Amino acid sequence: MATSYDVLRSQMLATRAGQPASLNAIPDACLEPGPMNRLCLSLRSGIPSQVDWALRRLAMYTSEASDKLILTNYPGLAEALADFLRRLFLATHGASRSEWDVMQRPQNLNGLIVDQGTGGDDDGCFAGIAMASVRLTHKPPSPVAATEPFQPFKYIRDAALLRRTLESVLILRNLALSQSNLPSIAQVPHFLNHLYGALVLDIKGVAMEQCADIRINLLDILENLAPHLTLSDWVRRRFVLNTEKDTTPHFVEDRLFVILYDWINTTQDRALLLGSLRCIRAFASNAQNSQVLVEVDMALHPTSLGLVKRCLLLLPLTQDPELLEAVLDLLYQLLTIDDNALMLGLDNVPTHAIVHFLARNLSLGKSVWERDSPMISNQHAWWASLVPNTQRIRQNREWERREKMSPMERQRWKVLPSDIRSQIETLPEPERGTQWMKTLFEYDAQGEVTQMDFWIAYRDQFTPIANAGGAPLQPAANLIRNVSQTFPGAAAMVISGVAGAQSRFVIRGIAPRIRESLAGPSCPWVGCPTPQAHTWANVREHLVSHVAHSSDGLCRCQGCSFAASPNDEASQRAELHLHVRTHLPPVHEQDIIYAPSATPALGTHERPGVITFDVERTPSIPTALAGQPPLPCGIAFLSVLILRYVIRISSIILRRDGYGCPDYTYGGAVASSKQPSERDAMFGFPFVSLTDDIQAQNDSAANMEDRYAQSAIRLMQAATSIEDVLVETSLRNDILCRLANDTLVAIRPVADDNATASKDY
Repeated sequence: MATSYDVLRSQMLATRAGQPASLNAIPDACLEPGPMNRLCLSLRSGIPSQVDWALRRLAMYTSEASDKLILTNYPGLAEALADFLRRLFLATHGASRSEWDVMQRPQNLNGLIVDQGTGGDDDGCFAGIAMASVRLTHKPPSPVAATEPFQPFKYIRDAALLRRTLESVLILRNLALSQSNLPSIAQVPHFLNHLYGALVLDIKGVAMEQCADIRINLLDILENLAPHLTLSDWVRRRFVLNTEKDTTPHFVEDRLFVILYDWINTTQDRALLLGSLRCIRAFASNAQNSQVLVEVDMALHPTSLGLVKRCLLLLPLTQDPELLEAVLDLLYQLLTIDDNALMLGLDNVPTHAIVHFLARNLSLGKSVWERDSPMISNQHAWWASLVPNTQRIRQNREWERREKMSPMERQRWKVLPSDIRSQIETLPEPERGTQWMKTLFEYDAQGEVTQMDFWIAYRDQFTPIANAGGAPLQPAANLIRNVSQTFPGAAAMVISGVAGAQSRFVIRGIAPRIRESLAGPSCPWVGCPTPQAHTWANVREHLVSHVAHSSDGLCRCQGCSFAASPNDEASQRAELHLHVRTHLPPVHEQDIIYAPSATPALGTHERPGVITFDVERTPSIPTALAGQPPLPCGIAFLSVLILRYVIRISSIILRRDGYGCPDYTYGGAVASSKQPSERDAMFGFPFVSLTDDIQAQNDSAANMEDRYAQSAIRLMQAATSIEDVLVETSLRNDILCRLANDTLVAIRPVADDNATASKDY
């Protein structure tokens, strides 16, 4: 017989059938901030089913929206989650079972378990509230003696503790991704000690592969906490100076650094290596830890730290982008500390190989596509006349044809076509004059028309209309003045002639429109009484008629000088008839397939063409601001950052007063103008006098100068060998172009004008 709890639970499941387990499925009561929050109370209740229910809910919630769960709004939640880690730490270090096995024992009823709320996936916040059910599926396990050690492979309670610890660490890892939750996690008492203990966890009888996630998640938590942790001077004495005899660190931060350092150099586990690289990078991002991560001393002698060397050994791992990105991130952080960047230019370091590895990384993870950019011609540039222009070619041909015309033929081009004349004649002035200008003339920066021809053409066109009662003519001055309004850029002017010659009154900036822009088909035979035609077939009939009445064999088409052979009249007409067909467009017959026209030439003003670019884009992050370019990220971004920083440092050293100023390409250094002992500072740190012997000081400082200069020179020589790669990246990659340009400027800085002038003299 079903209990009241089973009935209520079945009704609740029926009303929520089909709803997925998501953030929307969590009742508001479970998310209400405060110390009495349902999830917090369940974690601290000690009831196994309630604890499991809370852990499952928190794991789901933090994985979907970790930034919305702020620990400061839920007092005690961080401590309750970290308590599982503390209990596992005590269990694995031999503490009494009473200190870490604090879960409630199951209650027995006639030898069967009474479950205080099953905590199922769909029972919401009603799990175990004033209800109980008897579970008949299995009998209670045998009790565990208080003296038994932690054995998850043997006891269910111990295995449950390990499982709950894994879940709680996952929840803390998700919460640590939000910066607002880091203070609450860091303030948990002894959290770092328990974290360190879990990292070195070794449970007898349990393969660590079964709980490997605990280390990975703890490393993610440590990565977010490490920028706020400071290493002690013990790390500097132990790893940098190599003078510390005590090999046991006294602070938990130092112990964490030691285990991370060992994993970077010895582990074969990729996940541990990846997490260790990220955590050390986080330590290096704290400026207070810079003194304990120095790779070279003041004389550029390598220290015993060796993290940069380890990173350089991992550079060829291009088949693992995630690991390579972590290596480059750590390498960049280390090189920005003191003079670590100059370590890459030492004699025993393959500088060229390292620089080429970094240059190769600029093409990793990129996507390439073609981008077509249409060109736009500049019609008003001084060089515009030098660019091929179809319209100008047609104009030149038309001008040449007009030069060969008779006065009667030229007069024909000053008359409006019949179809347009009927529309313009009815307009009032000055609209009529404006439309007349636009019909017979066009803007041409290099063209000109005499004012007399311009006025005579207007007068002859509209005088008959004015005499017939139409609109009167405009005065010549007004008509010529309106040219600049109709054609911006055109103007009337007087051109003074040479000595003894008369001045010319012209309108500069306009030219007669070419023939094709006027009327449609027309008969080209000079003297044709009705040249206008509707179709080219009518023009053909005109020409056949003109040839039939011709007796001298001469072609009188405009601009044509053809003459038939002086034979009999019939032969001349037949030859002339074949010739005049060349003045007509070809006739396309339906049954004949004609070859397509040739592709129009590109590179002209009418068809400037299209430039096709190869665009490269490396991984990037879109920005929230509209119109802003995406932010670079990934392997290529870190590689170009390293190159830019190293080359800038080398350039600064070589350009510093007294330490060499190379000639455009860095092949050597100019001798110092000051003695080393006279300088106040050297490469950013004060020069300490170690002896009273000035000569000894100069010799020692000169040796240090030489090592710094030689290291910088080696780096710059290697950088000049990848200039082509940087230039190609700058031209094609719109994500890295700015960083690549900065690097190129550091390789070849702009020459100082004063220095160049003094050198010339």
